[in-house]
Amino acid sequence: MAIATGTALALGLGASAAAQAFGAHKQGQAAKEASQQQVAASQQAMAAQAPLYQQALGIAQQQAQQGRAGLMPYAQQGGQGLTALTAFLGVPAGAGGPGAGAGMNRAGMPPPSPNAAAFGNLAQGALGAGAALAPGGSLQKPTVLLRAPNGQTQAVPADQAEFFLARGAQRV
Repeated sequence: MAIATGTALALGLGASAAAQAFGAHKQGQAAKEASQQQVAASQQAMAAQAPLYQQALGIAQQQAQQGRAGLMPYAQQGGQGLTALTAFLGVPAGAGGPGAGAGMNRAGMPPPSPNAAAFGNLAQGALGAGAALAPGGSLQKPTVLLRAPNGQTQAVPADQAEFFLARGAQRV
């Protein structure tokens, strides 16, 4: 009798484990199918929204162009007034207004050049006043020693000294 009870208990536990494994397998399949359905639904939603987005983008771009066109006469008048104002203040023409040259900053001064040696072997006459060629053929321009507001001192090309002096540097 004890053997029959043990056998029945073992069969019951085995059946329970098999039922659990079967249930877990079915849940896994259902989760996989649900994720595939979610992906398909999101792709359909994107396909439905794409034309509406393109239409809204086109309308926004058209409105922006109309706004710019409507403000153009005012921008031109402002540019003319700015030119007159800068001339009155003594700032060189084209120093930051519409169509300003790429070689000038807002203060009307050229930005500092990266390195004088980048000019390479130039003829002595093309170097400008005070410049000379070093024995190796590199360009040597006169320099000015300046102290920055943070206390650091550095020699800068003389033609760029005004740029740094306008920003708080001092001659040493």
